[in-house]
Amino acid sequence: MYTIYGKKMQTRQLDQNHIAKQKDVTSVYINNSHWWQNASFALPFIIGLISIIIGLILENAGAKGFGFFLLVVTLIMLPVVLLTWHSTATSIYLTKDNIVALHLGKVLKKIYWKNLTAIDTIEYLGNKRYKLVQNTDIYLVIDSEFTDVPKLLQEIKQISGIK
Repeated sequence: MYTIYGKKMQTRQLDQNHIAKQKDVTSVYINNSHWWQNASFALPFIIGLISIIIGLILENAGAKGFGFFLLVVTLIMLPVVLLTWHSTATSIYLTKDNIVALHLGKVLKKIYWKNLTAIDTIEYLGNKRYKLVQNTDIYLVIDSEFTDVPKLLQEIKQISGIK
């Protein structure tokens, strides 16, 4: 549950509310990740807690100090993670005319099939992403966290005619 504009709602419910108002939706793909799963936040937080616990058990000041340092790193990274989360698509839906990326019910990007020029594969540290390109300034990135990315790409290629 998230609090948005004073209302407690499930993340996916916001996307569902938006999608329910649309016409000609052929399919919906969901990003199952959450802001707190970001490695810049989760790793220092988890390792910091473990280090503090080990430091308390072993009465080791170095381990406790390292743990507190990592918790400070976590606090510093928190605003960065939250800001980048707001530009992360929580759902993507396809219509006969376009593809739309949503974040908590808000439209992030919309690309019309007639304007799609390419589908580029981006590989970074073993993680594949797909970039739907309209032009150099307008594009939509599909992360591997989305449900059934191969099926999504197949459907995009079939509808758009891009190979």
